[in-house]
Amino acid sequence: MEKSELVLKPDGSVYHLALFPHKIADTIILVGDPERSEWVSSFFDTIEISRHNREIISYTGYYKNKRFTVISTGMGTDNIDIVVNELDALANIDLEKREIKKIAAKLKEKGYTLVPLSIYFKDRLAKIEIGLAKGKKATDKRESIKSKDVERELQRARAKK
Repeated sequence: MEKSELVLKPDGSVYHLALFPHKIADTIILVGDPERSEWVSSFFDTIEISRHNREIISYTGYYKNKRFTVISTGMGTDNIDIVVNELDALANIDLEKREIKKIAAKLKEKGYTLVPLSIYFKDRLAKIEIGLAKGKKATDKRESIKSKDVERELQRARAKK
């Protein structure tokens, strides 16, 4: 992943939210108005993290022993897009390696590989749609070879007639 596709602060946190993956809860509440994030977090039993970056204000804390994060998106759809994209990155991308966590984990397992599914152009950039594929097991390979051998023998027998 290119640096321009995921901008990080010098400390390694995502740029607009100024957060790290461990600083967000599994349950996230998005609100528009920055003051509303303060109001929602006032119901938390404890607040462990508070971040303010212009109109994006976030709090992570506990309410009745459940961890929540509340984040203001500011005004407008552009800000919502930024917040949701950065939340997606926090949840799914290893920020240090700039790799998608699930794919990187699978590729370490034996028998998995990335395969190109399609290629297309968008805004002067070539985009490649990729898939995660699992290779055949040795027994499956032997079965495929046996089937192909039988098919070849049948074709030869038919050709001789």
